[in-house]
Amino acid sequence: MVAVIEHEQNKPQACIRCERPTAKRLAAGVWICSKCGLKWAGAAYFPRSGIETEVLARTAERKEREKEKETKKAGKEES
Repeated sequence: MVAVIEHEQNKPQACIRCERPTAKRLAAGVWICSKCGLKWAGAAYFPRSGIETEVLARTAERKEREKEKETKKAGKEES
């Protein structure tokens, strides 16, 4: 199990800013992108924690619902 995690964490990971697979782990929870130079604190073994991924998914869903409401509202005002 440890070998699988170490293998995955040592692969180039996607940067949270530029989305390129150029991020590397400096230390436990510290990541840096060699392309854009961003350094950030993430999860110990992966750039994003499970909680962060869940929050980002919920935020994207909420924004999509709000966008749909605005589109419907704008369509009703035009009528």
